[in-house]
Parts: sequence; C-alpha cells; structure tokens
Amino acid sequence: MGWAWAGAVAIVAASVVGSVLWFTRPADTPPPETVPTISGDGASLLLIVTDREEPVAFALLATHPDVDDRVLLFPPGLLTVLPGFGSWELDRADAFGGPGLSAVSLTNLTGARVDGTVRVPVEAIAGLLDGAVIELDEPILRVEGDDQVVVVAAGNEARDAERIAVILGEQGVGDQLAWLVRQGSVIELLLEGIAATAGEVDRLLEVSTGDLTLARDVLAAVAGDPGSRITAAQVRPIASLGGSEERYQLAVDDAEAFIEDEASYLLIADGPRPRVEVLNGTERVQVTPPIAAELVEAGYRIVRTDNADRTDYAVTRIVGHTEANQSAALSVFDVLGFGEVRLEVRQPSGIVDITVIVGDDFQ
Repeated sequence: MGWAWAGAVAIVAASVVGSVLWFTRPADTPPPETVPTISGDGASLLLIVTDREEPVAFALLATHPDVDDRVLLFPPGLLTVLPGFGSWELDRADAFGGPGLSAVSLTNLTGARVDGTVRVPVEAIAGLLDGAVIELDEPILRVEGDDQVVVVAAGNEARDAERIAVILGEQGVGDQLAWLVRQGSVIELLLEGIAATAGEVDRLLEVSTGDLTLARDVLAAVAGDPGSRITAAQVRPIASLGGSEERYQLAVDDAEAFIEDEASYLLIADGPRPRVEVLNGTERVQVTPPIAAELVEAGYRIVRTDNADRTDYAVTRIVGHTEANQSAALSVFDVLGFGEVRLEVRQPSGIVDITVIVGDDFQ
C-alpha cells in the first residue's frame, strides 16, 4: 500500500475509511523528489499590452544563448483555466489576479515557465513607432451605430501613432486571428526599433510596470537576435451558442507541443504533469488561488477549482486517485507543507490525478 504524509511521523498500518486509504510516512524516509523541472539557461518574459488598463495582447518572449529566440503570441480570447478562478478567457486573468495570474495561467496551459511579466500601454509602443510603415491587406473597420467605418486604411504606408495604436490594440470588425497577425507585425517593428536605436527599450519601460530589469534584458536580447521569430499559437475557434464573445481553445497537448517545438528549455516538467483539482473546504473565500498557483509553479496542472462538499474541513486533504498517483500526492504535500495524504482506491476520479481539499489548517 505504501507510505504517505499525514502531518505525523509515526508508522501506522494502512486502514480503509470508506473508499479511502490514508497512511503516514516514517520519519527516517526521505521525502520523494518533486516533479522534475527543466530550468537550464535562458529567460522568458510575458509582455502584456494594455489599452486603458485592459489587456489586449499577450506575447511570451523566450531567449536562450544557444538557440534562436522566440516571441509566442496568444489571443486575448483564449479560453483556459485561470488557476483558482475557473475557466475564463486569458484577458480576464489580469482583472482577477493581476499579471501574475496571467503568467500562471499560461504556465498551467503550456507547461512553460514564465520568469516575469511587464505591462506596456499600447500608446507607449505606438508613440515609439510613430511614422512607421505598416502594410495592411484589409482595412480596420469599427462599428459606430448601425454603420461600419474605416479607422485604418488598407495598404503599405506610414502610420501615425494614433493609427498604430488601433492596429495593435483594437480588434475591429474582424476576428482575433487577423488581429493577432497585426499585433505580430507591430511587435516585430518594436523589436527592430529596440535593436536599432540606443535607449529605445528604456523609453518604453519608463511608462511600463512589472519586472522591469528582466524586461529590459529579455527585450534587448530578443531584439538583438537576428534569428528570432514571432509565432502565433495554433488555436481553434469555439462555436458560439448565442453569445457575442469570441473564444478560442488550445488543447493542453497541443500547447505543450508548441512550447516543445519553439522553446523547449522553458518546459517546467519532464513528462506529463499530474492533473489536480483544488476545492475549498472552508467558509473562507479566495483560499484556492494561492495553492493552485504554487502547485502550477511546482509542475502540476490545475484542471478545476471549486467548492468542496462541505465547509468544515479542519485539515487539508490531499487525495491521490489510484496507487499510481501516490507518489504525486506525496509530492503535493511536500510542496504545500501541510495537510494529510489519502489514497482513493474504490472510486478514483478519471478526470484528475489528485484532489486537494483545502482545510482550516491553511493560513
């Protein structure tokens, strides 16, 4: 049956309580290794472009001294799990938990580490690129009343800062995939400007917030790499059921393969990540987000957060579903540092590998 943590150190016989086995690891047994991570060299930065404080663009910049750098684009309407908050569009993460939640959400989806974030106003980028030549195959249209009006004309011509802000920050009448292409074009021009003009990156970061030292280093490195490439994630549209919101999906396997192909050194786990649900078993609110974020960064994948069946759990329960997930459940205990580990053997979940029910011992 094996050993497990229950917050104690004495050896006890495994016992069955309902359909759950729970047990304790002896004091002289070393803790199991956590999920292996791939750190290596290199760095990553999540660039979040904002328009009136609302996120409109997400670009993960990845740099490594031995391989070509990458800029990976994700649409704002990408539906994914925001750990601790449920399934929402990526652009909602900032409102729920700031740029940190945006970063954790991308890590949860793709398995890629995000070393830091920077929020840059769209006007700052547009101001630096004022007068740049940008080619548009189609005009950008905006709905005004019952009409559609042209706000940026098609063609290959110089654009002023106001129009560049629209190209980067406004979807217009078209879909987000066309918008993503435009965003990539503007980001490419931004990187070219940083590479060509001394002090350009500092001017950009003067009006930005986040991990500014990391942002300066990563932006300069990616801009200075002649082999760098901008790539958009291959998302699929989600059919609308009557709502007006535009949403996209990216399967976890496809997301991980995307990172493997473009920047494998960012992967935080060597192999499949255990699937975890985090449930609130207390009367308090907002107890699941910090636990979910900690587990994501440790190499687990959050697939669900919700309320537990009751609100009077005194001790956090870490339940491994089937004996195959016993080691992963033990590792969750080592990450959190509290709770008791149990093993579900009679009616294990087929959706998650581990269930964490947060109790009142979480402070």
